[in-house]
Amino acid sequence: MRYTYPACFYPEPDGRYAVEFVDLPLATFGDDFADALAMAADAAAGRILTMCESGEELPPPPLADVTPDASGVAAWVNVDLPTVRANRAACSA
Repeated sequence: MRYTYPACFYPEPDGRYAVEFVDLPLATFGDDFADALAMAADAAAGRILTMCESGEELPPPPLADVTPDASGVAAWVNVDLPTVRANRAACSA
């Protein structure tokens, strides 16, 4: 199954980006925006997989736009759970 959740990306003074997910209890960062987006997808995949494996209910993504505070930008982060599971299995083999 594929999941899409919004995240807010905030530039830091050193050029890095902090990332906060609106619906998942999760935060991460990246060295630049592209890295932050990749790290956000990886972190979300891990959190979603953990929630699914432990029987936790995933929150539905909001239908309305997500608005970060003035310094940030919102983006949708996509997670392809079958690919994440396959990669996890390949790493543990």
